[in-house]
Amino acid sequence: MSDLKFPKWQTPYLRALMETEQTKLAARLDLAQKAILLRMKCISPESQEETQALEDALRGLNILMRERIEFQESKLQPFRRIQPHMN
Repeated sequence: MSDLKFPKWQTPYLRALMETEQTKLAARLDLAQKAILLRMKCISPESQEETQALEDALRGLNILMRERIEFQESKLQPFRRIQPHMN
């Protein structure tokens, strides 16, 4: 990761993308999102390349978060079917 153009936010972003342990993923996602949003607040409007990279990274995180939620919900589906329907 030493050849990153914007390592302050790209490092936590890439760590979140590469995290395989579900127990650690939420914390990695949170750290990456905070780093990206913090950088977005103080970036110069002239820095179009980094602005685009930040927007792309944020979209990537949102997709990963949504997939994580869907995965967690899919793990619960078999249990929902087993439970009797209560009125």
